[in-house]
Amino acid sequence: MEGSLKIALGEFKELRHPFMSEVIGMAEKSMGEIEAAMASEVVTLKAKAADMMKVEVEKGKRVAAKDAAAAEVAACEGALAGKKETAASATTALKEAQGALKAAKSEAGKAGAAADTAEATWKAHAFSTSICCTKEGFEPPSALDIFWQPVMAVAA
Repeated sequence: MEGSLKIALGEFKELRHPFMSEVIGMAEKSMGEIEAAMASEVVTLKAKAADMMKVEVEKGKRVAAKDAAAAEVAACEGALAGKKETAASATTALKEAQGALKAAKSEAGKAGAAADTAEATWKAHAFSTSICCTKEGFEPPSALDIFWQPVMAVAA
């Protein structure tokens, strides 16, 4: 096509053969397609260049997002520290309450043992003096009490 185009363009338009006019039409069509492709590429490149010009804007957005995230992290760390402090004080209170409960149980056990000992001592004393204790009051010993008195004395 290149050789034919040189010959066709060397003639005046009025003197050209129809074949030469066809070659020039094909060349014109090809040049138009090339020009359209280049124009669309220019538009694409201009859009890309415009985006590149927005780098500072994008950088500003990212810096702002980073600062907001850092502030949120700081707030969360503060809240975490407060919750850790609350948990530590609650743990201390729990340990103190458990210690108090243990002490109270120990005292209750001692008091119960003392009461049992006092009751056993009183019953032994009442039995040894031949006095029986009932809900209504004191009664003289029964024959059965008198029978068990020596056994209880040996057991004591």
